[in-house]
Amino acid sequence: MNITTPSNRDAEIRDGNTYMAFGAGLGVLGTGAALLAGATCPLCVVIAPALLGVGAWKRIAAQQGECRESVTPPSALVKSESVS
Repeated sequence: MNITTPSNRDAEIRDGNTYMAFGAGLGVLGTGAALLAGATCPLCVVIAPALLGVGAWKRIAAQQGECRESVTPPSALVKSESVS
């Protein structure tokens, strides 16, 4: 994932939040159905944690990309010296 502009980073963070919200909502729905009906959908057991994980991954990746771009690389700090 190549995040170059603040708007792209913000979009990635929003996408991560959306995935996490859907995962949490699906988890609550599955838990409620399990409590009421005594059984849960196998897809809910798999998809809810997957959505939470993907959302967290997208947020972390977007935030780390932001930090990496704000740090000056060490190679830019080293002056090139010519040996004579």
